[in-house]
Amino acid sequence: PLSELSESQQAVLQKYLINGETTWAEVIRRVARFVSSAEATPELQQYWEEKFLSVLLPMKLVPGGSILA
Repeated sequence: PLSELSESQQAVLQKYLINGETTWAEVIRRVARFVSSAEATPELQQYWEEKFLSVLLPMKLVPGGSILA
């Protein structure tokens, strides 16, 4: 939930919530799904979506604003 994020993280997140998203996990899942959609097969798409989620969800990597949007 948003309450687990710092104030600055919450402020940044608010700018990138779309289509009813309310959590960082929802934003990141959207981003990971979109980026991995460039792969040729559903299996590769799933593999890369999971890889992206593994670094994005714990905020080991935070993409720039244009990527989040």
